[in-house]
Amino acid sequence: MENRIINEHLNLENLDCVPFKYDDRFLIYSNGLVYCERKEKFKSDSGNGKHSKYRSYTFYRNKKNTKHYVHRLVAEHFLENPHGLRDVHHKDSNVFNNDVSNLEWLSHQENCQMKPLPNPLEKIKVNPMAYINYNKIKDYYIFTYQGSSNPNKEGWNGCQSTSKGSKTLEGAQKHRDNHFAVA
Repeated sequence: MENRIINEHLNLENLDCVPFKYDDRFLIYSNGLVYCERKEKFKSDSGNGKHSKYRSYTFYRNKKNTKHYVHRLVAEHFLENPHGLRDVHHKDSNVFNNDVSNLEWLSHQENCQMKPLPNPLEKIKVNPMAYINYNKIKDYYIFTYQGSSNPNKEGWNGCQSTSKGSKTLEGAQKHRDNHFAVA
């Protein structure tokens, strides 16, 4: 049923298609669909639960299962990687859009710099001790926020990286709350 729906509503004529380099029984399309020629149907992709937000395919060959992420498969089959870059980046940040036009190879450092910074206020709502640590040896609390690993990029909402100590938990929380309120 699922394959019938895909076949009827997807215009495959506009997509590039190449033999799957890990298993010659399959074809891969430039949008991430994988077709099994022997069964004459599309393979179902799956999520990875809590461990990863990316879609993947599992292939069974030689009594062994092998998992491949869809975005990596598309990049490996349709994008040149002359510099041997490691990460595949979704240009629109939508991990479900695995079309070749939405993917690019980046170094790991470049890919990390592209990720949006989390909202610290949301993190504090979930965990009141967020960004605060206790130093047992020196008997004080310290608020620490590292805005961005990219020196050319500010932290969340313009917040700069900082670290301030306090003898009390309440003092450290006040430093933290004031730091994010200024932003």
